[in-house]
Amino acid sequence: MDRVHITPDPFTIVPYEVPVIARLVEQAAALIGFPPDVEIDLEVDEDLPHPLVYTTSDVVAGRAVLWMSGGNLEDTHRTRVFNEQSARREITQTVLRANDRLSEGFASAPPDSTNTRPPDRIAVPLALPPDEMVRTPGPETTAPISVPSTVSEPARTLVPL
Repeated sequence: MDRVHITPDPFTIVPYEVPVIARLVEQAAALIGFPPDVEIDLEVDEDLPHPLVYTTSDVVAGRAVLWMSGGNLEDTHRTRVFNEQSARREITQTVLRANDRLSEGFASAPPDSTNTRPPDRIAVPLALPPDEMVRTPGPETTAPISVPSTVSEPARTLVPL
């Protein structure tokens, strides 16, 4: 695991274990066929809990430079609790994007860190008070939220991320 570098080391705000995260990064790299000679730097911003989730994947000077919020590794129901299944998914997606950036097809792509468009999965709070939102029945991961319309607009339906 010498090619994987995790920052911070050690974690001081959340009780995450660097060796566990490094192992997940190494497993993700092996799973997708990430080049074994490319070093991977992962910085986890432990100040940002769930639902403040975001990741970046860039290649700088031949190294994969990854960044993610601590919320990406966190149990969605228990603050500051590491969730290995979620962490594995988030880390794999982030390493996969870095692997794409190593290919010639992405050579002209701007770095993630300069992307001004919000990612598809960033958590954005709704502007309506909770008592005006009505959750319709369905599985927790796909239940739409019906937002009452104002004046004569038709109702809008938002699907949780």
